[in-house]
Amino acid sequence: MPKIHKIAILSNNYTYFKHKNISGPKSLIKYLSLLEQNNCKLWLYTNDIKKIGNFPFSIKLKEFPKLTNVLQFMHIDLIIVDRANIILGLLLSFLFRKKIILRILGNGFRLNSKKIFSYRNLITLLTFFKKIDLVISTCDGSSKHGPTFIKTRSLRHRVNGIPNLKIQNNVINENEFYSVCRYSKNDEKGLKKIIDFFSNLLNKNTALKLHLFGPTNNDLTELQPIKAYRKSINAYGFISLEEIEELSKNCKYMISCNLSGCLGNAELESIANEKPIIYLGPKSNLEKLNNEYRRSFINGEEYFHNVKKIKFPKIENFNSVHEKDVVETMNLLGN
Repeated sequence: MPKIHKIAILSNNYTYFKHKNISGPKSLIKYLSLLEQNNCKLWLYTNDIKKIGNFPFSIKLKEFPKLTNVLQFMHIDLIIVDRANIILGLLLSFLFRKKIILRILGNGFRLNSKKIFSYRNLITLLTFFKKIDLVISTCDGSSKHGPTFIKTRSLRHRVNGIPNLKIQNNVINENEFYSVCRYSKNDEKGLKKIIDFFSNLLNKNTALKLHLFGPTNNDLTELQPIKAYRKSINAYGFISLEEIEELSKNCKYMISCNLSGCLGNAELESIANEKPIIYLGPKSNLEKLNNEYRRSFINGEEYFHNVKKIKFPKIENFNSVHEKDVVETMNLLGN
């Protein structure tokens, strides 16, 4: 009988987790579901577990470890952490001599900080004494080679990949744009800049339409865009990936302004559907991409000129990427 591996996942309580049927973060869900299929028992440690919906696989929910229940980690085979829980994971890994994996979707602002007293430098110092066994890092434009400042025994830096998409010969409307983002107080996804850019386009062509997936009409009200432009902007809030694909299939361009990276799942799917991306975020993010991906992006100024024909890259299959992640994980467990 195959050995059962016990894995503890220390994770943020993502917005996705609050939905009745949990479908994201897509990469994390795929990774955990494949682990379960490989005879792994999963425990998810996060906060506010009573508000978490239903996962599409078997997983036990637990509040973050406290002094009263920390001894249960004696019976765990492996600890997996996200960017926010590296320190806690390292501490538990050290105390109970357990292997540890860091899954990281880009470096983010804190891990790209150049300050002397920073989270980044603290992690570098801690991993000098206790290396992370495996880092699985997503190439999203926030770093060229992944978090190389973290001391690790193995670093797997890769693009997330895309599902098998059926490229259809849709009628493309040159006047239709879309964006997949969200609104937050610090506006790290650049929603305000996207709306400002689109408003500027509307001054030249009032027939344009922008479809926003993620933000709500209340978000737009808070941002206070000019009322005359509101009829040209459709905000759908959080909807399924199938609905996004259907509503965006006729759009010519995607507009993106993620300030911490430029190659998330939404951008990958845009590239796979051969839709150029107007990127309004920092130029330095694009410079961290390989040329094959960089050529799928144009900046705001380039849009006002004739956009040259783009040769879009072939992107590795989403399932294949995550199956390789799991192979690396199972190798670490001794399989």
